[in-house]
Amino acid sequence: MEFLNSERNSELYPNDPLAPARYQPSYLFAITMFGDPLAWFENTGLSSRFVVDASPIISSWKEEREAIYRGTILPIGEVPDGVSWTGFASVADGQRGGYLLAFRELNAHSTWTVPPSIFEAGNYHKQILGGEGKVTQTSDTFLVDIQKPLGFVWARLDIAH
Repeated sequence: MEFLNSERNSELYPNDPLAPARYQPSYLFAITMFGDPLAWFENTGLSSRFVVDASPIISSWKEEREAIYRGTILPIGEVPDGVSWTGFASVADGQRGGYLLAFRELNAHSTWTVPPSIFEAGNYHKQILGGEGKVTQTSDTFLVDIQKPLGFVWARLDIAH
């Protein structure tokens, strides 16, 4: 999957609330993390702002990608249309943990409930790996809280022993 340099060609999207420039570089990279990311730009043309924002999540992804790809990767939420909640789950064998990646597109709802039964019931240790959000466990699933529209959160979920 390709991600782009959102700082280029901004003049092509005047007054567009979903223009690429409105997204953080880390968000654009996160969209591709559960696929096979391809940078669709010349690296030498990136601003320092782009590099500073994207570098931490790219580094974390490099550490976690083998485990992500070992799991069963599922789309979750609504079809991405710019105004919904959407994302991916990478579910480990036996549904015992994995990764949760949720995107709050341009909408007024700061919280979203992950569809139940993706992960086995139990107590989970949650570690935020990227983005600006929180993941809390409810009795049968997880609640995602992302305060700013066009934000995301990426978490590793490990069954507590």
